[in-house]
Amino acid sequence: MSDKAKIWYFEDVDLFEILCPRKSPGLENKHNPNLYKRDDYIYFPEENSQNIYMIADGRVKIGSYLKDGKEIIKSILGKGEIFGELILAGEDKRSDFAQAMDDNTRVCPMTLEDLQDLMKDNQVLSLKIFKILGFSPT
Repeated sequence: MSDKAKIWYFEDVDLFEILCPRKSPGLENKHNPNLYKRDDYIYFPEENSQNIYMIADGRVKIGSYLKDGKEIIKSILGKGEIFGELILAGEDKRSDFAQAMDDNTRVCPMTLEDLQDLMKDNQVLSLKIFKILGFSPT
């Protein structure tokens, strides 16, 4: 599979305008973006999965640790990208960590219930989320 084919799901998947809780009718007063400094952790491995996250500003590193303590970086995400999406597939506990890479990294958390409510009323959002979840890096 070509590199271009592997990233098809990111094309036109700018979820920030339709997913950030501060921009969603009915959620704008319920959710405030969290502000992180460089190297602050957003979540740790084995932590309960409670939210899906949208990056409003900055970059976030997703990774894990080997038994010997070495860090494995799985992805580096930027503005408009989501992470913690495995909660949609039934993840109860995080297997990775998420860490801010820049000062003033703003992240919008959203509960699974809030996202499901938005998906019920927004076919475009639903399709984009399904594309992301359906991506297989094989």
